Amino acid sequence: KADPTIDLVHFTILRPPEKQDGTPINELALIAFPSRELFEEKLAGFDLVIFDRYARRGLLPLLYLDNVARYVEDGGALLEAAGPEFAEPASLYRTPLARVLPGRPTGEVFERRLVPQITDLGRRHPVTQALIGLVSFQTPLPGEHTPSSGIGYLAPPRSAVIQSTPDGEDAARWLRQGGLSVTLMRDLPTHTARMTALLQPAIAALEICDWSLASLRRSNWLGIATEASDEARAIGEHYLGANPSRRLPGKTLGLRALLWLAPPLSPFPLETYLHYHFAKVGQQTREMFDGWIDQGKQASLPTRALEQIRHALP
Repeated sequence: KADPTIDLVHFTILRPPEKQDGTPINELALIAFPSRELFEEKLAGFDLVIFDRYARRGLLPLLYLDNVARYVEDGGALLEAAGPEFAEPASLYRTPLARVLPGRPTGEVFERRLVPQITDLGRRHPVTQALIGLVSFQTPLPGEHTPSSGIGYLAPPRSAVIQSTPDGEDAARWLRQGGLSVTLMRDLPTHTARMTALLQPAIAALEICDWSLASLRRSNWLGIATEASDEARAIGEHYLGANPSRRLPGKTLGLRALLWLAPPLSPFPLETYLHYHFAKVGQQTREMFDGWIDQGKQASLPTRALEQIRHALP
C-alpha cells in the first residue's frame, strides 16, 4: 500500500453467506463484489492473486477459479495463505485450482511449534544481509512534555550491521555517505543471535524487577540474566552451526556499570522507553525463552538460568 507504483485490489469477506444476522444487504458493502470484472475481464492484468485463508463458500463460481488456474498456467502468480481449512471439504484443492497448487491435503491437521530456518538461498537474500539497529519510539514517552508528538529515531554508533558481500559493501558505502556508521560482518545470522542472547535475558530480568534499572542493578537477577545470556548464546551458536565463542569474565560487573551509566547518557528516558517498548512485545519475549529452552534441551545444553527467568516472568 505504501508503494504508489503498485495497485492493490483487496476485498475482505466480513460475513459468509451462511451467516444471517439481519444486517441489510446495502450495509454490508459500499459496492457489489465485482467478481466478473476481477476474475474474467481483468484477471490477466494482475501480477499476483492472493487467497488468504479462503475456503469455498459459494461466493466464487468454479468457472472463475478455473480462470485463475489458467492464469497461473499462462505465467501468472498465485499465493494461497492456507490454514486448517485447506484440509477440510471446502478446501480450494477441491476446485479447478488443484492442478496448479503445489501441495495436496491428506485430511489431517497437525499443530506444532514452527522453528524457522534460513536456507542457503535465504542467506543470500538482501533481507537477511543487513541489520539496521535504529531505536524508534513514540514521542512524547509517558511522563514527557514535548511541544509536538511523533516518532523519534536514534541510531547508536555502529548500529548498522551488514553482511560482508559485494552488495553489502555497496550498501555500506551509501549508508556511510548518509552519515550512518556501518559494521561489515562475515556471519550476520550468528552476530544477530549473539546480540539477541545478550539483550533479551537482561530485558526479561528488568521486567521481573518491575522495569526498575536500580532494582535490577541491586538484585540477584542480574547475575542470573548474565548466566542465561551465556546459555542462550551457546544454544544459538549450536543451532546455527557456528563456532562457540568465549565466555567473557566479569560480564555481570560490566552490565551493572552499564545500568548505572546508561540512563544519564541516554537522549530519552531510558527506563520509560524500555518499559514502554518491551512490555508491548512481552509475549514474544516469553516465546523466545520457550524456544531457547526447547532447543537447549534437545541439544543437551544448559538451560537452568533461562528456566529460572522464564518461570519468574509474570
